Amino acid sequence: MAAHWMALLWTVVGIAASLVHLALLRRALLASLNLAPQRAKERVSRGLPFRLLILTPVLVLAARSGLIACIAFVVGSLIGRWLAFTRSTVHKELAAVSSRQG
Repeated sequence: MAAHWMALLWTVVGIAASLVHLALLRRALLASLNLAPQRAKERVSRGLPFRLLILTPVLVLAARSGLIACIAFVVGSLIGRWLAFTRSTVHKELAAVSSRQG
């Protein structure tokens, strides 16, 4: 496979993996929004191994594919996080909640 096609493929995979991970994290955070702090910490922490197990096969495949795949996956992951952050309203809602408390 040509290097540029492999880089494009792994960039898309990185974006998708990042968005899936952040969607699962957002779901866990929203589910624990009205809980006590210690209970919320336990609930969010309990989902961490599941989120990591989802990403592990993708990371292994990227590592076996080589350096270009790993770099493209990291770049795609950063792009996915940037897209999620700029398109999401959750960080705006949380900022509004914290400003009301002060």
